[in-house]
Amino acid sequence: MFSTAPAPVRAQDESELATRTQNPVADLISAPLQNDVLLNIQAVIPFKLTNECNLITRTTTLLDTQFWGASAILQDPTATDDASGKWGALPTVLALTVQGPGAVGALANNVGSFAGNGTRKDVNQILIQPLVNYDLPSDWCTNPLPITIADWKADADGRWTAPAGATLGHPVPAASASRSVVQPAPGEPGEVEDYDPWEEFNAKTFEFNRRMDKYALKPVAMGWKTVVPKPAGIMIANAFDNLNVVPRVVNNLLQGKWNGAGREVSRFLINSTAGVAGLFDPAKDVWHITQSPADFGQTLGKWGIAPGPYLVLPFMEPLTVRDGIGKVMDRAIDPLTYVVPLIPGLSLMAGNRVNERALNYELFAAFDDDVIDAYTAVRNGYLRRRERRVNE
Repeated sequence: MFSTAPAPVRAQDESELATRTQNPVADLISAPLQNDVLLNIQAVIPFKLTNECNLITRTTTLLDTQFWGASAILQDPTATDDASGKWGALPTVLALTVQGPGAVGALANNVGSFAGNGTRKDVNQILIQPLVNYDLPSDWCTNPLPITIADWKADADGRWTAPAGATLGHPVPAASASRSVVQPAPGEPGEVEDYDPWEEFNAKTFEFNRRMDKYALKPVAMGWKTVVPKPAGIMIANAFDNLNVVPRVVNNLLQGKWNGAGREVSRFLINSTAGVAGLFDPAKDVWHITQSPADFGQTLGKWGIAPGPYLVLPFMEPLTVRDGIGKVMDRAIDPLTYVVPLIPGLSLMAGNRVNERALNYELFAAFDDDVIDAYTAVRNGYLRRRERRVNE
């Protein structure tokens, strides 16, 4: 593998340049070229948002999909015209595998300077870049960008840099482009077959979740139901629902549902005051202002993004890939995520889960008694409900 990066055209002094070239989110434009038996072009273009925040864009062109290897990189000096910079060398390992609609791999290298201008700072740092990509239907794709860098020359407190991010994109169509995820053909006219390529894994996880519900959550919910009267449980559910207003308002706005956003704001103001911090729901009971449920998974559906494969994860409700991304985004835009500490937040989520299970105790019991193929029934019910929510 060979790599080179054009020299930045501006820097106030050599010290500042040395610092900025080691910063993966610095306000510097570069275009590294890598050749791993194939051509890999990574154009890095920053956009300065504020004095403390840069938006870094990385555009990668890779002319292959499955390979591995190990080699070395010779890095030429990156400096201004009045300084020659430093030469660097680094071992590199790269592995990538493609399985169905997903690609998983990693790139890691460690660069150390060995020659060049003695006035420039020495470089010794490692870069680890997980390569994770998932192709959604309709040619959409998503991948995280967790590029981690450790500067061994820095102090312990500032040695590691691990920014987090993710992308959701749609490629420009090309004549030779092919989709790695294709929605299945309809089983019958007017019907769409449930897209469940991971059914074997999902079914096993579903059974695990059912056993956890039967032997852990259900007994706790029964005890909660015995101790906490149903009206008190409804008040607790109302309070949790009132606290989660921000994601609903934001997603109503993103979907262009202005009346829905207005109803959610009105409900929050009324229930937070007349409803005693949301314990009661006078907005519905007195003023007949109903909810306008909205989440980011639904928003993505409104924007034309297909749901992707059905997915069941341990200790979680059913999902699609699109709805899983939506849940992460809903957490990111919820102010409570940044206000409530992690452990108390998890405790509140667990308490809300037990309270909901207790309020729906009889419904779950009837389902267990009446349904033969629980996995198929839950999958079909979830996918049809989400489809209705998107199309409403």
